[in-house]
Amino acid sequence: MDGRGGDWRQRCIDYFQMVWNSRKARGLLAQEFLVQEFDSGRFRRHQGKIAAGCWLTSPKSEDFYKFRMATFVHGEQFAANGREVDPEDMLGRRAVPFYATAEFLDNAGVGVSYAFARSGSIDVESILRRDYSGMDWRMLLYKNERLVIVPGEDLFSTWGSRGRVVYKKKKWDNDELVKLFAEMPESRLDTMLLNELFYIGYMKSILKKPTNDPYDVDAFIISKSQKHVFPVEVKEKFPATNNRGDKEYFGIDAGRIMMLLRLCLPNDTDAFYIVRETDENGKFVEWKYTMLSDILMKSSWNLVQGGIGMGGSETQTVRIPYGAFDQVTESTFDENSLRRADSLPDRVKEIASGYGGLHRDRFRTPG
Repeated sequence: MDGRGGDWRQRCIDYFQMVWNSRKARGLLAQEFLVQEFDSGRFRRHQGKIAAGCWLTSPKSEDFYKFRMATFVHGEQFAANGREVDPEDMLGRRAVPFYATAEFLDNAGVGVSYAFARSGSIDVESILRRDYSGMDWRMLLYKNERLVIVPGEDLFSTWGSRGRVVYKKKKWDNDELVKLFAEMPESRLDTMLLNELFYIGYMKSILKKPTNDPYDVDAFIISKSQKHVFPVEVKEKFPATNNRGDKEYFGIDAGRIMMLLRLCLPNDTDAFYIVRETDENGKFVEWKYTMLSDILMKSSWNLVQGGIGMGGSETQTVRIPYGAFDQVTESTFDENSLRRADSLPDRVKEIASGYGGLHRDRFRTPG
């Protein structure tokens, strides 16, 4: 991006505070910290196994569930220089992981598209005034295992035209949260800003498309062989404790579980739920994870009220025992580990079989 003044970072953060509550902002920071762990931290041996996530949207119609669309947003502006866009040139090193995740989503009956902003200046001051007219967005559709250019107004033509943006009225109440965004590399702020501008600025403000239940996939873990693809949900959380101070459970948005099931069941694959565990003061404790199969087999069935979801409404939370989470280590992402974790049905059957054995042992009859 050009035309950046000395306060460019702060103006980006001002915009983020307009569109994200602090809970959402912390979740996005957790994603960033996880990417850093793969790039140069404790999981760097598996660099290249984590791939960008995507938006998941659907039209506001009676049969919305038939037309869910996954949209990947290019992480920087792209200059076509007057030529027809070559998707392979634009994707570069992202091509292999993109096509692996696109095939995964296509197998789940989800449409796949790719959005990019044409190179130019993003006027942050205009964006803060909720004016997105200066941006030039282009769309590509995944079709027959390749990307083809499709006008965005055609791609979303049947989605209606009553979409609107709900902006946040309160700024974040945590100076440390602002500080963490202010310390982020400019390239990562670019990526976050473009990702948000596609949804808020293009879909909701320019095309004015309503969405039924917008969600996102935070990332994908992909094995070196490309045979094993796992959706990843990343959150920052601290566990609920009892009056003795014992860690009891993490709360997970029930809608997230439904979304992961929607993608994983058609592919017979599992998913990662990764938590950047903190204490109540926000100090990092450890990376923890559980699998979708564990969530299904170990969670409480009584839902509790959660926070505000992406659609602006109250969410319902599933309680997962703290003991159902393991520490994330380098070996978590080994090829053998990913291969063993791949099948959701097999893993659920394995857990159920283990529970059956416990029942038989506990209630063994004499003789």
